[in-house]
Amino acid sequence: MDTSKVKCIIEANLDHLKKKFGLQNWDIDITYGNCDGDPALSMCDVDYKIIEITIDLVHIDDEAEVLHALRHELVHGLIASFHTYRESVKCFLTDKEINSTNVNYRRAEEEVVCAFVRILERKNEN
Repeated sequence: MDTSKVKCIIEANLDHLKKKFGLQNWDIDITYGNCDGDPALSMCDVDYKIIEITIDLVHIDDEAEVLHALRHELVHGLIASFHTYRESVKCFLTDKEINSTNVNYRRAEEEVVCAFVRILERKNEN
């Protein structure tokens, strides 16, 4: 999808989504690039209230996919505090335990994010 079209969709929806998700005080930075096969990726910094979202235009075909990717990455911001907690307890774990919890955490995180996005999209809301 063309970058200018994606930017227009994001500009038209981002403030509304930030308010809906309670992220009004967060800075959301959007960039475009390769996401290794995913439509989008994000990095969240809870301390500074920043979400950096990268959108892969190769894997986005229409407005619905842009909004889906945006919702998905914003939900990661909502649950980013769990990641902060996980990082803080690593010093008490062995390398084997850390590897195990990392795998399980990533799976659980994606399940929760996808569930929230499904709920939002079923309600036909942004």
